[in-house]
Amino acid sequence: AACDDGFIRVFNIDEMQKLNSYTCSMEIGYHDFCIRSLRFAKDGVRFLTGSIDGTARVWSLNSISQEMCLTGHKDTVLDADMSSNLSYIVTASSDKTVRVWNARTGKEAWTGKHGAYVYSCSFSPDCRRAISASGDRTARIWAAKKGECLHILKGSSAFLTSSINEHSNLLMCAGYEGALQFWDLKAFEAPPVDGIGHGAEIRAAEFSKYGSFAVTACNDGSVRVFETRTGRSLGALPVQFPVYSMAALIDEERAMCMCGDEQGNVTVVRISGCEDSLGKGDTTFQLGEGNDSFQQTGKIAAFRVKS
Repeated sequence: AACDDGFIRVFNIDEMQKLNSYTCSMEIGYHDFCIRSLRFAKDGVRFLTGSIDGTARVWSLNSISQEMCLTGHKDTVLDADMSSNLSYIVTASSDKTVRVWNARTGKEAWTGKHGAYVYSCSFSPDCRRAISASGDRTARIWAAKKGECLHILKGSSAFLTSSINEHSNLLMCAGYEGALQFWDLKAFEAPPVDGIGHGAEIRAAEFSKYGSFAVTACNDGSVRVFETRTGRSLGALPVQFPVYSMAALIDEERAMCMCGDEQGNVTVVRISGCEDSLGKGDTTFQLGEGNDSFQQTGKIAAFRVKS
């Protein structure tokens, strides 16, 4: 977990459950100023942080230390990601640029420009493309090695977050005014699918494992589940405070998300009856059972299990 105090804290989930304690396990390091992003690399050992201090940093859970500090941005680093082959790092900044770096040497490879803050960045599953999403209402697809801009996708509003699913080959972008749009990575020319349901800025959005569903967290005080191929909202769970960040996990065995709000709380939400399978065109939600249900809409039941 990363916070405005600049510190990075590591929590051991098994230990917390055994001891029934939610205290910090260890502090791994810090930035000089507020941290604005944190994301694990695909190896599950390293993670990247971005900060108001204008740097992105790579950390290791094996050595419990910082491995690399990337300098070059002129303003806050809002997002950072490492390619699945662990060769490249992409960063997004409020200096209106997206930058790609060599993950082994830390040397900057190229810089791409947007017309406004770049809030989100990632790599395609094949590591050949870098994707950036910006407040200029565009998502841009770049050649990962040389930085050539290959596609400019125009959105309905400013984008705050983006995500790619390797199984469904879908790109999801979300942002202000409840904007939620899905593009097929194999058919950029086709119009996006719009997800309708939120009424304010969407601060976080993540795919299920196979990309059949998307979970979103919004400042309208709700967490929603959408069907990605149709954009249909399958249900919503009201939360007490506006949500600023979220991590979701929906696979064959589990369906849950963790939401961080403006009051410093983390709420764990379990989504009941989710079926997300590779290769199935029609996936379903079934109503779950329980007395602590906040809301049941359509085919979803959601539960708050810990706050």
